[in-house]
Amino acid sequence: MLKNLLKKIYHYPPSMWVSAIKRRIIKKTKLEKIQQLSSNISNIRLLKPDVMTCRTMSTSLLTQCKNIHNGERVFLLGNGPSVRYDDLNRLHKYITFAANRFFMAYENMSMRPTYTVCIDLLVLKQHGQEIANHCGTHLFISDTAENSIQLFMANQNIILLNQTPVRASDFPQDYYFSSDARNLIGFGFGVIYAMMQLAVWMGAKELCLYGIDHTFTLPKDFKKPGIPVIDNGESNHFIKNYRDKGEKWAPPNPKNIEAAFLAAKDYCERNEIKVWNCTRGGKLKIFERRPIDEVLSENR
Repeated sequence: MLKNLLKKIYHYPPSMWVSAIKRRIIKKTKLEKIQQLSSNISNIRLLKPDVMTCRTMSTSLLTQCKNIHNGERVFLLGNGPSVRYDDLNRLHKYITFAANRFFMAYENMSMRPTYTVCIDLLVLKQHGQEIANHCGTHLFISDTAENSIQLFMANQNIILLNQTPVRASDFPQDYYFSSDARNLIGFGFGVIYAMMQLAVWMGAKELCLYGIDHTFTLPKDFKKPGIPVIDNGESNHFIKNYRDKGEKWAPPNPKNIEAAFLAAKDYCERNEIKVWNCTRGGKLKIFERRPIDEVLSENR
């Protein structure tokens, strides 16, 4: 009966919420508030509200996310080639944030993430609806994508992230690590940076980064970071055929990502939040390394 009720309310796999309730990750009062809020917002969506109203609705949802995972250890999952399916299948009991088209790996594993995050404007333009349809989680997306409002209106599981500050001088957006996800999520040149800010807003006290190889295979027509190129079969993900043939993608800038991670590291150290790099190998050196086997062997 409980499974049917949750399925009716959320349209997500009921096992996800039943498991969460059993582990008391989501307190009853919080669940009831989000339940009611989601129902009310679904009704408002039918009225086709303007952009500001859509952002206000997302702000209300983000408010309910405050400290929802207070004191928890969470895993922030990259899609790098080093990812192992057997590692992912050991993360069932943890809060997990996945990125972009992570759902493409579902057929090869039993684990499902708690949340999905996508701020890449090209990915949202090309695959936003596909991700919303198949991720099976709350989906946090950048409000700067040209189709962000359209996606928000069409999908109950989407929450908009404000990445458009009123005055750039007030918010150095690129390297700003936000302590309040309702006001702003700093860009940081990568989706993991957005995940970190969301996790902190939700009260997490230990962030475990996994699958963030921080090394990229680039196509022959590569000119400079941020300039879209055509996919030519580059192997930058653990998921086979992650990109469609001929699909455009924007190569990241490792130096900018590192600068943003330094800002994240500074914030987390000042606020007594642990950050571990649990990636198998890779070139990211900003955060202290801990083997994922060691982390997962701890009793928590």
